[in-house]
Amino acid sequence: MLTRSVDSDSGALAAWFSQQGRQPARQTAVITLRGGNRNTVVSTWTLAGAWPVRYSGPTLTTGPGGEAVAVEILELAHQGFTISGGGGGL
Repeated sequence: MLTRSVDSDSGALAAWFSQQGRQPARQTAVITLRGGNRNTVVSTWTLAGAWPVRYSGPTLTTGPGGEAVAVEILELAHQGFTISGGGGGL
């Protein structure tokens, strides 16, 4: 299960989830973990044959500085993954 801040890609993410009920399609999904300054990539996971199984969002939560942050949650199923920058793969 992935939790992320709502951003300009959130609409495409929600549309991909909604489309699964009409026309299921597996895709390659890339998850990128960024460092504190958001410019440094710490690790990247590439999921083969991924499809969303649950989506929730957006909801408001409080960030570390007390600011309100809109977040969404996505649960993905996949057919295997590789990791770069942080270890091996399965």
